[in-house]
Amino acid sequence: MRLIAPMLATAGTLPDDTAERPWSFEMKYDGCRMLASVGGGREPVLWTRNMNVVTPSYPEIAEALTAAFGGRGHIVLDGELVALDQGKPSFGLLQRRMGVTMRRSRCSGESL
Repeated sequence: MRLIAPMLATAGTLPDDTAERPWSFEMKYDGCRMLASVGGGREPVLWTRNMNVVTPSYPEIAEALTAAFGGRGHIVLDGELVALDQGKPSFGLLQRRMGVTMRRSRCSGESL
């Protein structure tokens, strides 16, 4: 399977209709950028923005994605993996979860 790079954020401009609110924001989820390939008769693959495959570290994510999308052709998802603590993102909680079964533990997949 050929891994693809994630879509990265770029600076933009505000829409023209911001006279009453001349600002904009996007929620910072404080997680790990992750891509996933699911379906198409293949095993799911999860990888980081630095193109490191981390599927073995998140078997429950791979299983859930297969259950949700596995029988519907092939799909590639690009998003943020977040651990929630009482409904709020917790990077500390995610850090404790990272690299449970892999030698690479950080979001970027760098060796510790």
